[in-house]
Amino acid sequence: MSHTLGQYMKFLQNNRKTDSAIRFLTHKLPYISVFSPFLYIFGRWKPKMSENIELWAEKTEKENELMLERAEKARIKELNLKRLQFFTNISHEFRTPLTLIQGPVNRLLRRVDLSEEVQTYLLLIKNNTDRLLRLVNQFLDFRKVEVDKLKL
Repeated sequence: MSHTLGQYMKFLQNNRKTDSAIRFLTHKLPYISVFSPFLYIFGRWKPKMSENIELWAEKTEKENELMLERAEKARIKELNLKRLQFFTNISHEFRTPLTLIQGPVNRLLRRVDLSEEVQTYLLLIKNNTDRLLRLVNQFLDFRKVEVDKLKL
């Protein structure tokens, strides 16, 4: 029965009992007894090598987990920035029509020939547009604080 050196090495790696591996090798092939000291030393180093491999695997696994956590944090940060940019754009879109409504309402309120009922409705429109503009401006100020453009 012919055995290759690769098969012997594989047997050695799979077998934790080095002495029995050396006995197996020397029994199957008498001329391999020349390599017995090497195999014996290799077998004694094997536990240290497996410990080192296990430590390396644990270290690599922890590094991979850390890298995944960092990638997840970066993704969340990017998502938050995009969300904030979206709301900023929406705020600008609200601001423009509100200022376009506010101008004519202020002009109409300055007129004296309007009835009291119309003035009440115009004042209601003015108060609500002012309120909405104030909210939009507060949000835009918040956005400026977020990107460090505005100091408190």
